[in-house]
Amino acid sequence: MKTSTRVSICAVAVGLALAGAARAEGVKFMDPTGDDKGPGGYTYPTDGVYTPGSFDLTEFEITGGDSPDVRVTLNDKLADPWGMGVGFATQMVFIFVDKDGKAGSGHAEGVPGLNVAFAPESAWEKVIILSP
Repeated sequence: MKTSTRVSICAVAVGLALAGAARAEGVKFMDPTGDDKGPGGYTYPTDGVYTPGSFDLTEFEITGGDSPDVRVTLNDKLADPWGMGVGFATQMVFIFVDKDGKAGSGHAEGVPGLNVAFAPESAWEKVIILSP
């Protein structure tokens, strides 16, 4: 049975909606540790390589400028338990960007394979993927 989780993009979307400010100065958000269960029902994959905190976002930052940098900090070290040789393998970060802030404009479904849907007021136009 396929299930879908409906989520709203929180502080990241709010900050990125201020695209002009983000481009000029950048944005930074801090997030408390220990809240990596989402609204309470999210569970980690069962493979032992996924350690507590490995999906716990603690900081998100985009530097300003025409060629911005994205920095994500998690509450665990980046790991490469399968020896892929790319520096990390257990984490993959998807940043969904609502460029226009208009309800119903953009995509309400996440990228294939994520099994996530967004509320119409949080529909996205761009996605940034940080992966190994």
